Amino acid sequence: MNKRRRKRRSPRSKAQFVEQDGALQLPPTLSPVQLAGILGVSRQHVTQACVRGEIRAQRLGVLWIIPRPEAERLMGTELRRLPAAE
Repeated sequence: MNKRRRKRRSPRSKAQFVEQDGALQLPPTLSPVQLAGILGVSRQHVTQACVRGEIRAQRLGVLWIIPRPEAERLMGTELRRLPAAE
C-alpha cells in the first residue's frame, strides 16, 4: 500500500506579523504555533505550558486560544494593536 507522507509545515515566525516602528502588531488572539514562532520555542512547549497553567489560555474544543495581553506579558513588552476590521 502506498502511503503518502504529510508535508511538514515550517514554523511560523515574527515575519508573519506586520512590523512598524520596530513594534509588532498582533491579532487579538494567537495560536500556540504563532506564539511559539514569536518566542522562538516549539509548539509543543507552548501547548504544555498552557496545560500546566503557565500560559493563560482558553481551550476551545481541541484548540488553544492565547489572548494578546498574555503574549505581551510573555514577551515582556506591550505590543501595538491591530486596527479593528471595518
